[in-house]
Amino acid sequence: MSRRWLRGLCAAATAILLSACQASFFATVNGVRSDSGSERVAGQVFDRDSGLRLDVYQPEQTSADAPIVVFYYGGSWRSGKRGWYRFVGRALAAQGIVTVIPDYRKFPDVSFAELMTDAANALRWVQANREELGSSGPLFVSGHSAGAHVAALLATDERYLRRVRVQPEVIAGLIGFAGPYNFLPIVDPKVAEVFVDDAGAYDAQPINHVDSMSAPALLFHGADDETVRPFNSKTYAAALSKAGVAAEYRQVAGLSHVRLIFEVGSGSAVDTDISQRIAQFVAANSKPTLGHADSRSPGSTSDD
Repeated sequence: MSRRWLRGLCAAATAILLSACQASFFATVNGVRSDSGSERVAGQVFDRDSGLRLDVYQPEQTSADAPIVVFYYGGSWRSGKRGWYRFVGRALAAQGIVTVIPDYRKFPDVSFAELMTDAANALRWVQANREELGSSGPLFVSGHSAGAHVAALLATDERYLRRVRVQPEVIAGLIGFAGPYNFLPIVDPKVAEVFVDDAGAYDAQPINHVDSMSAPALLFHGADDETVRPFNSKTYAAALSKAGVAAEYRQVAGLSHVRLIFEVGSGSAVDTDISQRIAQFVAANSKPTLGHADSRSPGSTSDD
């Protein structure tokens, strides 16, 4: 895909994502991305009670210790579908990563706590079905926007995983794209509704749960993001570093909130750098350890 085409596509993305044309838009994005090097297993049920399903993207050749990434999509905790993010699954699978993209129920149909239980149950399914996935490798959580927030809570607030009988230590790291990790005070009434009250909003801030056992993080944020300010990733990385946890914050020049995630798998120079950073992060955190430390120096930050 040409950079000019990508720029034009992403310039219209925000308006389209807020309209009834979301499905058509994502179909266009996925239609121009290659399926090469990955195999998709679609519609696997992971929670029979709610009927929730997930998709698995396998590398062309999956090694027995291949890393696994569970990717949670965004949508203000209110919208989104796993099938829209095939381009993410393909891109990560092309890096040799087994990629799992689950659905989860949305607010206001369910509470935020129930949404988080869905996210935790997807990770439980992955842990219980490693033989089917063909890998015993390290498990990472990832996401974009609200999905990055969900992933970060799983990586910091151990209560969600313990409630579904998963040990928090199974998470080897977090790969976040434009996540709201530190978004108080909430000024948008629609966002405030999701978290019910001030106590719920405070408890839902990943930054408030950081301690020495939090998972290491690689955090990407577009410098031109006006939806979720880069402050979120910058301060979250700093909090992890202060707790002695390795964290890398990558501010990417020229990218908005939406365009950041569409760069993944685009074949552009920006995507190449993002892909390389992900590969390095996964490799650095793939060796079994007692804690969550990796070989990088804590608190590394950079502007791309």
